[in-house]
Amino acid sequence: ISPLPFNEEFQIEIPDYYLISTALTWKILNPFGQILKEGILRDKISKIEMAHFADGLYYLSVDVNGKRSHTKKLIKLRK
Repeated sequence: ISPLPFNEEFQIEIPDYYLISTALTWKILNPFGQILKEGILRDKISKIEMAHFADGLYYLSVDVNGKRSHTKKLIKLRK
């Protein structure tokens, strides 16, 4: 995930061995666990736009075949 912290968008780079998976999905969560945005990862490098979100702390959750695989902390800051 880069850059961190981010301003308007960040990108996710997926290792090749995950690309053969049948389903890679992502979710942006607030600190209370509410889903704010979600999508499907189809490419090795994907950009996620969050320009309209307020500055603050978020979490990125990536699921592989419907099971949570990774959760990372995100910090959005304006320049």
